[in-house]
Amino acid sequence: MNADVQLSPSKRRSIGLRQLFQATIDRQKKKLASVGGNLLFFIPNVATWTIVTQGTNPGVFDRATDDEVNFAIKCDDELLMQLLMGNVEDLKPFIASKKLDMMGNRAVLTRFLALMDS
Repeated sequence: MNADVQLSPSKRRSIGLRQLFQATIDRQKKKLASVGGNLLFFIPNVATWTIVTQGTNPGVFDRATDDEVNFAIKCDDELLMQLLMGNVEDLKPFIASKKLDMMGNRAVLTRFLALMDS
């Protein structure tokens, strides 16, 4: 039996998100410094990623690293996918309901998303 069949939908989505982040890092290595900071994505009970865009060791790490984080976001995987695809216009209801928590410089996220799209 294929191990992927046994994964929860959240875990499968998280694998796809991680692959998307890694593909962006691989494809945009020369432009990573333009992001202007490192990011932390936390999906409770599913995944934690640090995306390092500055320094000598850029990449996607499956944990919180010791690198300085300039922007952090905590939400479930479905909301994160919606945010990354630009399908959420108003963040206030998600913040008020505590389904979304963000800290730091949102411009860092905006610049990383621009790299994902280019």
